[in-house]
Amino acid sequence: MTHRAPIVTLVAVFALGFASLGRGQSEARLRLDPVVWIEAGVFLRGTTENEIVETLRECSARERSLGADLGCRRWLPTILAAEMPQQRVHLSAYGIDRYEVTRRQYQQCVRAGVCAPSRVSDARFGPDAPITGIDLAEAETYCAFAGGHVPTEAQWERAARGTDGRRYPWGWQFNPRLANLQGVLDGFRVSAPVGSFASVRSPTGLRDAAGNVWEWTRSAWHPEGYVLEGESEDVDAIVYETPGGGVPVTGRRATRGGGFQSHPHELRATFRLPRLVTDAGFDLGVRCAYRAR
Repeated sequence: MTHRAPIVTLVAVFALGFASLGRGQSEARLRLDPVVWIEAGVFLRGTTENEIVETLRECSARERSLGADLGCRRWLPTILAAEMPQQRVHLSAYGIDRYEVTRRQYQQCVRAGVCAPSRVSDARFGPDAPITGIDLAEAETYCAFAGGHVPTEAQWERAARGTDGRRYPWGWQFNPRLANLQGVLDGFRVSAPVGSFASVRSPTGLRDAAGNVWEWTRSAWHPEGYVLEGESEDVDAIVYETPGGGVPVTGRRATRGGGFQSHPHELRATFRLPRLVTDAGFDLGVRCAYRAR
């Protein structure tokens, strides 16, 4: 199968890459296809009760070491329970952005008169940082402009986790130096330019799939887990949740990946955080998905 990335996405990434050369960044990025193409197949989505127990244990230990309330006993058990049941999920072939959508890319859509401006100033983060300050409908508008759509959770998790059931995009063990999260070990106080952790990638090649900014998905979040998607292995039908491919304008959607204020348990590849579709937080962005060509 031959795949061709959307022209808008290609132009934006190459323009960003050439600008980066002037700042001494690596040329390797220019050789990467800006879209990761994933063949049809089955992967194991979600987590197990044993994994949830271990995550809560680790969270409680971190609370004790920090002397802070991370919600490990109050709200985290409910959030973690929504990662179940663990299921074998089939996906058709698709593409997904290798990097989070940048402010520079999003500005192309604004200048074209298609996208609304972000609610967060570019001056605060810089043009190569991920776009934030956009709600779900605005994220979907940009992705449509780029030739795609906001990914489903299954598409996001398959790309971020691979097929071996790992906890983090880079593997099984947590390492605070491999992602932009709360703390100073990663070298960033707020969001970092996309691709700043050049050696860290998921099995499929995604960058920044843990930390930096949370990412929209178009899949509904429910405290009882994946009940809205039924028991079938085939979830291709939820790529578009309303006739014509639109996104419902009410309710909550699952966001993925964690952000620069997140704690380690939120960077796990199965972690789901509910956000209102009208949320436009300064730590919430998107990467787009594409139909196979």
